[in-house]
Amino acid sequence: MKAGVNVKSMNANKVLPIVAAVFALLALWFAFSGWQVWSANSLVKSSEEARKKVAGQVQPLISGVAGKAGALSSRSDIAAALLAGNEDAAKALVMQAVPGTEAVDFAPTGFAAAYSNPETYGFGKLALLERASQEGKPAIGVIKDGGGPRLGVAVPVLDKAQVIGVLYLREPISELSKLAEGAAPKGSYIALRQGSFNVFESGDAENLRGHPEANPVQIEGTSMRVVSMTPEAEAGKFGAGGLGEFGIAVFLLLAAAGMVWWSRRPAAAFDAAPAVETAAA
Repeated sequence: MKAGVNVKSMNANKVLPIVAAVFALLALWFAFSGWQVWSANSLVKSSEEARKKVAGQVQPLISGVAGKAGALSSRSDIAAALLAGNEDAAKALVMQAVPGTEAVDFAPTGFAAAYSNPETYGFGKLALLERASQEGKPAIGVIKDGGGPRLGVAVPVLDKAQVIGVLYLREPISELSKLAEGAAPKGSYIALRQGSFNVFESGDAENLRGHPEANPVQIEGTSMRVVSMTPEAEAGKFGAGGLGEFGIAVFLLLAAAGMVWWSRRPAAAFDAAPAVETAAA
């Protein structure tokens, strides 16, 4: 009695499962790599959206203060009080017009008192006075005043279209600082900056603060900007942001499944193949 044994099919049946296991491991590696790339790119997008959101929250606060302060320029009652030397009355009118103002100061044109001792007066404060006087409109910025950072506002005061001096308003920064709470998605960093000074920060400041700025959002009417940083994100295979790796993983898994299926086909499927005959007792 003779039996046919397909040697090639037997070898394939042994090798294919091993190759399939290798393909499956490669598929897992590509899937994991794809998840990392996709997560990093998703964080970049989330951070960019958060940056725009924060800028959209900061701008109304700044614009609101600027609008209220700008209305002071043409107030005849304030100008009259200042010309009469009654600064207390003028300051009271300002405090009433801009609720929450911590302090008010008036600098006559020429800023003699400020220039006589700029260090004591405050360089930031003086810079705001100069800007407001030169531009003829409110100047806003974060400066050191009152023992810490404050939002400073300088407003030119007009009397019959003539600038008689500049009002300085010291505003609290607490409303801006509140915006930092939960502003940055986990693993990213967001800050409101003026020059190299961080007005507020949110997120992983320790690791990301020093990263280069990309597309900061400028706060209109100020020199402040909102910036966001994330760990570097790779484009991934085919520049698809992780989808390329996922596609390769799926292909490898399908190939592995096909090999396993092929290795487990019934022996009858190979009957047509050449066989090596062996003698049976």
